[in-house]
Amino acid sequence: MANSNRKLTVHNFCALAETAPAVTGIRELLRSILILDERLHRKDSSDEYFEWGRKSHEQRLYEMKRDYVAAMNFANTYSVDELLARIEESQALDNQYCARGSTFPIFVKIVIRNKCSREIAHYRDLIEMKALFGELKPLEVLMQDEEALRIIFS
Repeated sequence: MANSNRKLTVHNFCALAETAPAVTGIRELLRSILILDERLHRKDSSDEYFEWGRKSHEQRLYEMKRDYVAAMNFANTYSVDELLARIEESQALDNQYCARGSTFPIFVKIVIRNKCSREIAHYRDLIEMKALFGELKPLEVLMQDEEALRIIFS
């Protein structure tokens, strides 16, 4: 940024969100929460269509915040080693049902494979976030933490 004395805020980062690289998982959830929250609280930038859907946007924001709190509590409850053990459990379950020569019906294999893949991706995402932040912090703290905003939007 041109002026190094300028404080970086959620508003500054939300303005750059369109050019930020694509991410998934908790980082994407955090980006979506911060951007929608900023847009709901900034009256001057909302267009007419956005205003018509304000109630549904507020409901969606509430749901995303609830999802983040659940993920934060889960991540902060378990250590990285415990999350790695959960990954191994999911991989073992996948191998048990989906191994070549398995006699389980194909729809069971598909359901198990999808479930295990989602769990493994979620646990890996939590491990990555714990590596970045240590302990996941409440949204109010993240919104005030310049370094956390850099991580979320980088």
